Order: sequence, then structure tokens, then C-alpha cells
Amino acid sequence: MKASRTADRRWPVRTNFQLDRAQQRVVHSLWVKGAASRLDLARNLGFSPAAMTAMARDLMAMGLVEEAESLRSPARGRPSVPLQIARDAGYAIGAAPHHGAVDVTLVDFHGSPIASVREAFEDTGPEVFARQVRRIVHELVERHHLLGRRLIGCGVGVPGPKAVTDRRHWLTVPNLPTWRDIDLQAVIGDALALPVWIENDANAAALADFYLAGVAQRCRSALVILFGHGIGAGVIENGRLAKGQHGNVGEIGLLFPGDRPRPSTVDLLRCLRAAGHEVRSADDVAPLIAADNETVASWTRRAAAQLDPVISNALAWFDPGEIILSGPLPQPIREQLALLLSDRPWYDELGRPAIRASAIGEKATVLGAALLPILASAGIAESFSVAVD
Repeated sequence: MKASRTADRRWPVRTNFQLDRAQQRVVHSLWVKGAASRLDLARNLGFSPAAMTAMARDLMAMGLVEEAESLRSPARGRPSVPLQIARDAGYAIGAAPHHGAVDVTLVDFHGSPIASVREAFEDTGPEVFARQVRRIVHELVERHHLLGRRLIGCGVGVPGPKAVTDRRHWLTVPNLPTWRDIDLQAVIGDALALPVWIENDANAAALADFYLAGVAQRCRSALVILFGHGIGAGVIENGRLAKGQHGNVGEIGLLFPGDRPRPSTVDLLRCLRAAGHEVRSADDVAPLIAADNETVASWTRRAAAQLDPVISNALAWFDPGEIILSGPLPQPIREQLALLLSDRPWYDELGRPAIRASAIGEKATVLGAALLPILASAGIAESFSVAVD
């Protein structure tokens, strides 16, 4: 799909900074590790000082990089002037549909949230979703005085895998049935009048947890398990999403038949309702956790037992540096699951990854969706679900 020709001229759309590989490495280093001097970048990335100076000049001319405050070395001499990512190099939108709600977030070029909105979503049609997101985007752009600034595009986190037989379709969850039989990228892109990136919700969450929650600074590879409509996973290998032949790496929901109990947020709510508790969403579970509810405790123990073989398979196939438990499942439950799963037999000589509860949890998917345009436009990391040129 091509970007819509009817793009809103109130903001200039730019989807590709056309960086060469060396420039991408510089931007990636600054984006992940933070500000650094030209000399440190040259040393760490293997460039000559002259080449690094030239690249810094070009990246600053593009508006991608800027000089930070000078840092005076303890030794005598001129102060070091570090380079950093220019947060106003561009902005991006993330959107994610949920059962009864729409999440939209606006981020700067470093992925830091500027504003987030959650609204009720009664009509689950993708056309209605796209129009709702477009209205929210216009409101956020005006409210934060971004008219005329570079809006790179919109990323959407979709609950479900990509269809193998038709790469433009997604096998969305049952409560989004009308999303299955249409070209989502065309429908949403035309409605928004913006370039659109679409990705599986677990993959989007993996990007957010890896890049925004500090995982990238601790390891190169990670497994992020998303507890949402169902259960899925995103695999990061050397800072990039592992996609596989058909783009569906991480569909661990296949290990848990839909007609049986499975470790998902929806399943937890079902168990609580069966026990007589009135819960509509994960937000209603907090009082039960505080009261040491036995149904919650029992579900958590069962979920840990179900996930144990998943962890074993992840260790065997992917060798992740960390395993992150993410999604709208309440934070205390994810923390307890991390403790239970960490207390298992390990082959320490093969490496023992830390198992952690995500710090961004329910916001991971929408934040990761917002990262898609940024990562793709600057070549920071590949996303093979980009559908614009």
C-alpha cells in the first residue's frame, strides 16, 4: 500500500530519513544508550574521528541529532560536547483497539509519551476505529501546538496474527470479527491520511518493553510475553523483532487451546466472574488482589504452571537475555508470576535469564505501536509490517 495522497497538509509527513548504514548505527547508539561525545561514538562504533565529525554534521543538518550541554572532563582541555537525539525531530502516533476501549498515544522522536488518551469504543468496526483515532490525533496535535511539525505516521497494534494466505489481512481476536476480511492498512491509512504501520500487539509490546523500559541497555535479546485478549509473545533478537517465514513468531496462544483455561487476562476475569465477583476489566481486580483473594491466587499458581514449559522452550530455542511479563494483567499478578517462574530448575551453565514484570504493562502495546514509524523511518530497527513507501 502507498501512503495516502490526501495527507493533511497541516503537518509535513516524512517517513524515511534515508540514512546510510553508518548513520543508522550512530542514531541507534544515541537512541538506545543516550548522549555521547563524538569521540566516544567513534571509538565505540569503529569510525575514524574525521568520519564521525562528518556524520554528526549531516545528522544535525537533518534535524535528527543535536548537541547537548557540554561536559567538562576532569582532565585539562576543552569541554566535551555530547550529541543526543533531537526529540523534536519528529512525532508519531500509536493506537490500539481493546475490548470496549481505544488507546491512543502521541510520542516524540525518542519515544517519550507527550499525551495519552483512552476512550470508550462501542462499535468495533475498523472504519469507526480509524475515524475515532483521527479525531483524537487532530485534538492532540492542536492541544500540544504541533501544527506544521513533522508527524511521521501512525502505528497500530492489532490483537491477532497475520494471515498467511493474504498478507494484507489479520486473524484478529473474536471480538473484532470485522477486522479480518478487509485490508486494514488501506482502510486505516486512508481515514487517517497518514502513513500507517501495523503490527501484532505482542510484537508492539515487545518493542516498547525492549526500547523504553531499559531492557536494551541490559541485553541484546529478550522474550516479552503479553497477557491480553489471549496470550502471545514478541521475540527480540539483536534489537530486532524476530519474524519468521510468515511473520508470526511468538504465537504461543497455539499452545493453549481456546476451549480450555489459558493464562490470559480474559481468562482471569472469567474465573473471577465464575466465582461470583463482578469484574468488567482488569482495573476491577485490584481490590481482590489487596484482599488476598483465593481465586486470584489459585489462578496465578495455575498460570505459572502453564507457562513453565513455555519458558523451557524459550530457553531452548531463543536463549533470551531477559523474559518480560507484560500487558494489562495487573502488575502485582505479573510480579508474582515472575517470582514463581524464577523459582524453577535451571541449567545455570547455559545461562539464567532474569524474569521480570514489565514496568509499562498495559501501555506497552500502544507505546510500541507509536515506535513503529520512528524505528522504521530512521532505520533504528526493522519492522517488516510497514506498508508505506
